[in-house]
Amino acid sequence: MEDFSANELEKIFRNARSSDELFDGFQSALKKKIKNPDLYKIFLANPALSTDELKMYTEKLSSEFKDTSYDFFMWSAEIFETGDQRKNCIESAVDYYKKANKEKPNSFLPLIRLLDLYNFDFEVGYNQTILDYVTNNLTQVKKRSKIFYRLAGLYSKLNDDSSAKKYKILAAKALKEEST
Repeated sequence: MEDFSANELEKIFRNARSSDELFDGFQSALKKKIKNPDLYKIFLANPALSTDELKMYTEKLSSEFKDTSYDFFMWSAEIFETGDQRKNCIESAVDYYKKANKEKPNSFLPLIRLLDLYNFDFEVGYNQTILDYVTNNLTQVKKRSKIFYRLAGLYSKLNDDSSAKKYKILAAKALKEEST
């Protein structure tokens, strides 16, 4: 295995067109104990990685660098969300936002991003999964008002006025608590 400098690794991670080349660079980066999360984000975003490879490398990075696992899970979820060249990735995005939430249960962002994945055009299985997960994981979130306002908007779009009203009231109450 060749020993690459950090600059060479960045070029490889940006420009590689084969997963073999990426693997060699990844192994070199781990061997050198490079801890730059931005470098690994470039690596994860390379479209030469298959869906399974992206998952595998995200899990590896998250276990190697526990202090930045939240960032790796969020980043990979965003890659899955955009779809890139990977098909049927919304379910994977849902899974990785959930993993990010487990790493930082007080952060509102993974739950907001989950709600953004809700599909208003088609009734798909992950819609209910998203709603159930978000509503069951609010207790530790520091800025719950953001989640409640987003839920109110979602239910308003679904013409569920009762739920929309409920979440608007909860949002106002949470905002008041957050302000004190």
